[in-house]
Amino acid sequence: MSGSYAVIAGPLLIPFALVTQAMAAQFTFHVPVRIENATPLTRAQVACTVFDTRGSMGSGRSPIPLSSGVYDGTVTVAFDLAADRSPLAARTYHCTIELWARDRGGFEFFTGYMGIEEDYPSNTGQDLVELVPVVRGDLPR
Repeated sequence: MSGSYAVIAGPLLIPFALVTQAMAAQFTFHVPVRIENATPLTRAQVACTVFDTRGSMGSGRSPIPLSSGVYDGTVTVAFDLAADRSPLAARTYHCTIELWARDRGGFEFFTGYMGIEEDYPSNTGQDLVELVPVVRGDLPR
């Protein structure tokens, strides 16, 4: 599809905060997301997961408020762990973007994580100009 493009540059992680006040989420991520000219998108979300040394401890998701395939702002993902899990055991995190879009035939498909790089262009005909499908790192101690 000539002349069309999509820029999906997110999630990029900015300040992570472990909140310990009562009634607040144990993990809060503020994730800047920029999506441009991605009109095939029907919805999108940011998903963040925390891990201990054995694997996933918990996760949360928040929708990206798209408007005609565009969003430029910060999405907050906040969640608590199950009661039997200590947030102090969390060592690493990753945040990724998940997308639902219409293919060239009008059918909705889902893609996320590393699949976006291949799935989005092949199904929509739009080239990705920039893509950061996942950001991961150590949690501050």
